[in-house]
Amino acid sequence: MPSPAFLEALSVACRFAWFSPSPHECRVQRCREAGNGPGGTMTALVLGSLLASAKGAYDAQSADLTQLSANFVLLDRVLAH
Repeated sequence: MPSPAFLEALSVACRFAWFSPSPHECRVQRCREAGNGPGGTMTALVLGSLLASAKGAYDAQSADLTQLSANFVLLDRVLAH
């Protein structure tokens, strides 16, 4: 995986390519624009997967805590009588 510094440098280089009118840099810009769609889609999929995983972990811990609380209430009622 490329380092964050390399990705930032590449991003800055692509932004500056937009200001330059040379044909080669125009092709770079078109390639960059064509890559934005799949890149955005992939980013959305990864973030969606991350959120789904975090929600699953939260729901599992919440269910465990609810069950533990119910067990404590039951134990309290048993010991009270």
